[in-house]
Amino acid sequence: MTMRASRRAALVVASVVFLVGTSSGISWALWNVAATTSATVAAGTASVTANNSAAATLTGLNTSTMGPGTALTTSVSVTNTGTVALTYDTVLARTLVPTSAVIGENIDFVVWVTGATSNCTNAAAIGSPSWSGTFGPASSTLGTGRGLAVGATEILCVRATMKTATPQAAQGQSVTTTLTFTGSTT
Repeated sequence: MTMRASRRAALVVASVVFLVGTSSGISWALWNVAATTSATVAAGTASVTANNSAAATLTGLNTSTMGPGTALTTSVSVTNTGTVALTYDTVLARTLVPTSAVIGENIDFVVWVTGATSNCTNAAAIGSPSWSGTFGPASSTLGTGRGLAVGATEILCVRATMKTATPQAAQGQSVTTTLTFTGSTT
């Protein structure tokens, strides 16, 4: 039995088609692989506190015990309690009693950055940077754009000094001073 040439040719073509079809199917299966991945994106928080609150009333500056030429100094610890680095601005606001009081314009203040609360004494040298003024105006902006890393604390010293020429009309008057800190992301 001999196979005819045309039949032999047909078998060869069928074998080639079978092999090519099989190998391209294998190739397709090897290159058609899928994988997935996912991620969660969450917003950080910007939060700043002063002496563990949003605003610090400077209780260490009890102006009712001051006399002409005397000074009082206290400290404020500003802490970034958020999860992102931030910059903060400081506003020093005053409330006079009575509202027509002259005591505010007769008390000078200076605020400066220091490394430790123990540096906030009446005899301490004023550090840098610093901001100064009187308690006369309703408010003063201090230290705008101060950078603060996550978990970091910056200590500010606040000193009030009553002028030696304070008039007797200031007796019995008071000024309440509050530092407010506003933070924003850097």
